[in-house]
Amino acid sequence: MKHLTKTGFLGLLLVVSGFSECDEQPARFVFIDGPQGTTLTEAQTVTFTARQEFSTGDGLTLVGIDFYRNGDELMGTDDTRPFTYAWTIGDGDNVTVDNGTHRWHAEAVYEVGGVGTRIIKSDALVYQVAIPRNLPPPPPSTPGVEAVCSALGGACTCSEPLDVFQVLGQGLYNPIDSTDKECGGIGAVYSATNLAAVNAFGMPAGSSVEYVWRTDYGRGGIATVTGNSLTLTEGTVCTRLYQRLSSDYPRMGLTGNGAERNKVMEMGSSEFQFQSEFFPPSTGVFSPRGYIRSVGYDARLSGSGPTVTTEDCKSSWCRFEQCTDRSGSTVTFRTRVTVLDSGKVLNHTSGGIHGVPPLSMEPLWIGNLYREVVYDGSRFLSHAMQAEWPNPAGQWIGPACEVEGTSEWGACP
Repeated sequence: MKHLTKTGFLGLLLVVSGFSECDEQPARFVFIDGPQGTTLTEAQTVTFTARQEFSTGDGLTLVGIDFYRNGDELMGTDDTRPFTYAWTIGDGDNVTVDNGTHRWHAEAVYEVGGVGTRIIKSDALVYQVAIPRNLPPPPPSTPGVEAVCSALGGACTCSEPLDVFQVLGQGLYNPIDSTDKECGGIGAVYSATNLAAVNAFGMPAGSSVEYVWRTDYGRGGIATVTGNSLTLTEGTVCTRLYQRLSSDYPRMGLTGNGAERNKVMEMGSSEFQFQSEFFPPSTGVFSPRGYIRSVGYDARLSGSGPTVTTEDCKSSWCRFEQCTDRSGSTVTFRTRVTVLDSGKVLNHTSGGIHGVPPLSMEPLWIGNLYREVVYDGSRFLSHAMQAEWPNPAGQWIGPACEVEGTSEWGACP
């Protein structure tokens, strides 16, 4: 008996398989040739060529050459010389194969004297595909300061992405998720509080936010993230908070004392308060209110733009912004609500309020979700922030890059 062995070849060495090892059967060899180099790092088309070497007079008739990837994945067949297959890998924006190891071999299919077929298989060519992909970055896996906080620089007082995965019991706790500029503070709540997977609550397409803060509550007050308190003598103080209301969130009627309201944010103390809220509850319309006792000011702010109601913020995330400006002894209150899905924007302003002494913002609540009656419903919260500027110039904090993919303070990273 004569045993078949590998044969010498300048390129690849290949072996025969599926062939009787008999003296009466001359040897056949099938080779697959491809470009040199085992790592492919850029867009290209790799062309493989298969060829055979054999002794004449063995009674075998070639039917065609099959090209296989990774063992048993038939990619193409060629029955005409030269036997070739073109493997298109793709490019950075349209990658058609996975990065990793890819093994290619050829199989020659022969007819044997009209009584059957015989397969002869080549050794494998091995390639590593490592093509850079122009894909969006993955969502952040570790907490940190949101991108717009960095863009604001020293104006950014504190930032709360509110995206740390926690399941809490009774009480509302402020998670440490903004490691550089933590807002701090704890509020009170009377039912469970946890985080929910964001894809269940319709964060905008392209958002990198994985989790949002969820508040389920009944009777009592909620100070979501209590910001840094200060006395405003000159400049601008702004807060911002994203909110979405659950579909079962109700519009409540007035209680006996007529004071029922649905707060979103708040600045101030007993002598001065600036409240962003949905009011009156019977219609659920966003209508902020401010008062300054020292100058006898107590009024709802004038609105400019389409009405925003609780229904808008059930069907979409809403960005709430509240700012207080003080220039000399003149104070201006401002709010802006943006309904993300529709692009609806509602602005309110008090106009100039004159003769105002320095304002004590103790406490300053980025989110004060206050109710006086028992009811059902949830709020989902994300990306609370506070900023302060020494010179009032109508500033807003604006969108969070992680939520909306855009910023009013330069390009998002």
